[in-house]
Amino acid sequence: MQSEEEWWKDSDNVQALKMLAHSCGSHTKALPDKFNDEAQINQIVLFPTFFPRELFELACAVQMDFNTLMDAVSVDHSFLKSTLDSVSEVDEFTKRIFQIYEAVREDNLQFS
Repeated sequence: MQSEEEWWKDSDNVQALKMLAHSCGSHTKALPDKFNDEAQINQIVLFPTFFPRELFELACAVQMDFNTLMDAVSVDHSFLKSTLDSVSEVDEFTKRIFQIYEAVREDNLQFS
């Protein structure tokens, strides 16, 4: 069995993941007939789809670290602000969500 690092370096594995993601309801934005790194996740999957056990185990292995990262990001206001300010300039949805976040945060700070 390949190490995790070797697994990600294998372009066949990466291509298989892209094809799997495509079959699970995501599609490329630029060229629908090509698998590239730009994907947009669809809302639903209509049919059961094969998912390799090795990939499932890999996802399980990184889940705790990913949760820790998401938790740290969610409470780091300065990081969120510096990251989302530039996105908010071009994405109205993100701008509005961040405005809501800042309003709720300000209310919570006043009542703390």
